[in-house]
Amino acid sequence: MNFTDKNKMNVNNIEYKISTIGDTANVTLLLKQYHGDTTNITPESFILAKFNNQIIGCVRVKEYAEDNVLELASLVVLPEFRKQGIGSQLVQLLLKKYLQRPIYLLCQQEKEKFYRINGFTSMLINHLPKVLYNDYLRVIEKMPEIKENVIAMKII
Repeated sequence: MNFTDKNKMNVNNIEYKISTIGDTANVTLLLKQYHGDTTNITPESFILAKFNNQIIGCVRVKEYAEDNVLELASLVVLPEFRKQGIGSQLVQLLLKKYLQRPIYLLCQQEKEKFYRINGFTSMLINHLPKVLYNDYLRVIEKMPEIKENVIAMKII
């Protein structure tokens, strides 16, 4: 699917759109509520799912210029809207927008099946680009209990 009508699309009353500066506060609130990544938020990097003008989901690409790396991050869908394909739709729209080079992600092991269905493959964590591997090390230093539950994935 392509974005139309000023980067908006309606599917089953869910509107998918690229975020704007006006969405930033609500996106940040959603990410904080569901423990999403709130670092380096730039509005245009998010794709949003909205229902009745409320943000019900989001995903973004974080770009690391120093290594020319893209990372899929901050995928959140409100619990009452999960298991309806919204997360997959967000990921697929993001891939259509950014898949001109590999995209990496770090996720909990139990999310592996979801990302495989959406085209990602597992990889060794120590094969991540340096900037992402360093981010992984920073996170597990703060939360060592998650180390065994984190996996790396990529799509080319």
